[in-house]
Amino acid sequence: EVPEEVRNGLYFLRTSIWEAVPALLRDAVAAATDTWPDEETPALADMPPILRYRSWIGGDRDGNPNVTHAVTRETIRTLRKAALELWDDELERLRRQLSISTRRADAPAELLETIERDNERLPADWIATRATQLLAHEPWRYRILQIRALMRHDPGYCGRRLIEDLQQIRRTLHTIGLRDTAESGPVADAIVRARVFGLHLATLDIRQHSRVHEAAVAELLAAGGVTDGYAEMDEQDKLAVLQSELDSPRPLRPVGATLSEQTAECLATLDVVREAIRIEPDAVRSYVISMTDSVSDMLEVLLLMKETGLHRPGT
Repeated sequence: EVPEEVRNGLYFLRTSIWEAVPALLRDAVAAATDTWPDEETPALADMPPILRYRSWIGGDRDGNPNVTHAVTRETIRTLRKAALELWDDELERLRRQLSISTRRADAPAELLETIERDNERLPADWIATRATQLLAHEPWRYRILQIRALMRHDPGYCGRRLIEDLQQIRRTLHTIGLRDTAESGPVADAIVRARVFGLHLATLDIRQHSRVHEAAVAELLAAGGVTDGYAEMDEQDKLAVLQSELDSPRPLRPVGATLSEQTAECLATLDVVREAIRIEPDAVRSYVISMTDSVSDMLEVLLLMKETGLHRPGT
């Protein structure tokens, strides 16, 4: 079944792929250095992600009736849960390395201010009193524990914030003169993985057949009193209707309207996408339309996205 297929795909993402990505970018940096010895080579942590991972498992509903909006929602949750587990281990490795004490080096104000700010975002009991005492002179370790807690407790914490937080750790290590620590080992590996995997692990592709979108739009246009004959229109008339509705801020679906199971499922899938990207913007980045052969095939999806709050007129 689809959830089992998701778990099979996850096996490779969370094992060999997770481990290989920093090594791959490290090889790219080394190759660039060898090829252009007189040029300045980017540091590993400054390398753009030369690859990112995507999956269709749990998102491709074209021809697979078992992929419902509920399955897609659970797939996104499963990917995030796996990412959080991987980051628990990754940050623990980082925490072990960053044993810098303020008895030896002053913590930059930037780091201390961030710690104080983010404590306000967390429950009062997020960290044991004993741990607070042990880490009183180890703000980098405290910050690592705080980042782990933010991932679990702050609903607005996403992969992009993780990158910013790891870059701040790197920056503050430079401030106190620990360049090698900042540019190699767990710190650089964590930044690379944050860029590639974020907190979503792999972007989920959503795929549906164009005829499903056409049927849904035709049903909504009829329910909204616009036209009962959308499906029979020629392309130019379809485009005129679609553009008019895309320019209008009003929804087509009357409150309490009963929709067919297929149309309701199509809209429910887009509701899942809206909620997923609210939590993690990179969770879904592509919507694939099977059998696209006209502009209306694309505008229909845009109209359905407008109906579910994923698209706003004028944007």
